[in-house]
Amino acid sequence: MQPEVPVAASGVQPEDVARAAYYGLLARLFYGPPDAALLRTLADAAGDACGTGGSPFAGAWRSLCAAAASTDAEAAAAEYDSVFVGVGKAEITLYASHYLHQTSPERTLVKLRSDLMALGLGRQAGATEPEDHLAALCDTMRHLILGGGEQGSLAISTDVATQQQSAFFMEYISRWYEELCILVAASGQAHFYGRAAAFAKAFFDIEAGACGLEQ
Repeated sequence: MQPEVPVAASGVQPEDVARAAYYGLLARLFYGPPDAALLRTLADAAGDACGTGGSPFAGAWRSLCAAAASTDAEAAAAEYDSVFVGVGKAEITLYASHYLHQTSPERTLVKLRSDLMALGLGRQAGATEPEDHLAALCDTMRHLILGGGEQGSLAISTDVATQQQSAFFMEYISRWYEELCILVAASGQAHFYGRAAAFAKAFFDIEAGACGLEQ
């Protein structure tokens, strides 16, 4: 998990660079607890462009930044461990295969690995998490948005890149993110991560709408 941050291919629009940055942030937050530097960065970012206005996305961003300002790294780490790691069994799991009830976890992973291979992606040496972890899926979306779908030296068309992003999102994120975010919000142990989950849902709702899915 956590592939290297790709460099944006030429022609990637500013709004897509911003989308990739949000996917990168979500990957970082759900891969492991934020350190002090990330919390400070979020706390200072409350007034950024996405935090203005009255949209659910803007409100969720401001709430996340406010939570970062009132949380220290030690508390965030303890919360992450309590909610997503646990002793023996986590309260809430971050693996897509747990929520995709129509198929077995094994079949979900087999299909995901096949799809990643078709996109020229694969599991990094030394990776300890399966590919269906939310952070890994967000990293894959970031990679695709920034031009990771290039084949050889020839960049794929914008239409094909958009289709790849939509197909991956609909197959591996859209069908379970809402359930996950509701569970995190309902957890009595999730304070900072309750805000992170609300922001994730607001962002994924926008992505789902762009894919033509009703929320």
